[in-house]
Amino acid sequence: MSQKKVEQYKEFKKNREKVYAREKRNQKIRLIIAAVLAVLVIGWFGYSIYNSATRPAATEDGSVSAMEIDFNGYTEYLTGLKQGY
Repeated sequence: MSQKKVEQYKEFKKNREKVYAREKRNQKIRLIIAAVLAVLVIGWFGYSIYNSATRPAATEDGSVSAMEIDFNGYTEYLTGLKQGY
């Protein structure tokens, strides 16, 4: 080993507790940041789905229109069942 490497090793050995503590702290910070980012991404994704599911449909001119549902087929079916008895 060269003298430079020996000096580096001695310096590391002298400060090893500080180095390990710093590495541990940095690892916890990275974990917290990753968790916060994951929560933000999942929250944004959920909000986007909710927002698109509850948004009313817009027409070509930009106005909002109401959706109409035709129940004529259903009522004719029920009427046919009642007449069959």
